[in-house]
Amino acid sequence: SLQSRGIGKALLDVAENHARTVFKAKKASMYLIDVRHDLYEWYRRRGYLKTGEKVPFPVQLSDEIGKPRLELQFDELLRDPL
Repeated sequence: SLQSRGIGKALLDVAENHARTVFKAKKASMYLIDVRHDLYEWYRRRGYLKTGEKVPFPVQLSDEIGKPRLELQFDELLRDPL
């Protein structure tokens, strides 16, 4: 397993730094599948908070990748300031 090796943190650090320096971003947002509570905690510790916005899972893809067993949606996360 590649978890707990710091790869995700390193990737997020590079992406955030790129957003700040190249795009002059002041905040960052992303969508996280709502059933990943453990992953939300990881992002929360890095300054991302739920905005309350929910986005439905794109069920039109279900024919190509298989229908999800659960009704899925995405939570918007925001880090402000970046």
